[in-house]
Amino acid sequence: MLASLSAVVMFVWAWSQSGLSVSVAQIGAASDAYPWVKAVFWDILLFNLFMSGWLFYREEHWSRAVLCSVAFWMVGSVFLGLYIAALMLEHGSVQRVLLGRHLSRRDRGGCDRAGEFA
Repeated sequence: MLASLSAVVMFVWAWSQSGLSVSVAQIGAASDAYPWVKAVFWDILLFNLFMSGWLFYREEHWSRAVLCSVAFWMVGSVFLGLYIAALMLEHGSVQRVLLGRHLSRRDRGGCDRAGEFA
């Protein structure tokens, strides 16, 4: 959370130094002068795509996956931390948090075959 906050502070500072009417093209040109801007952009983009993919993999209903993914893109790591904390409190198992709907019935505590309970 501190890293995200510091990135926001740096972005706002850089934006205010260059003027608030800076266009997207000018930001792109600045990224040529400062390669770390492109590196941070690609790092955040790829991480967000990976995490959105995991949310769609994990969630049982696509509508919930869409909502969680949108919330993650809008709020960032704060949402992801609260989401994982809530799942850990609910399930108490890292395996259940990571795999979600892909756990076998036996691992979820249901019956695997007729009459067999875990």
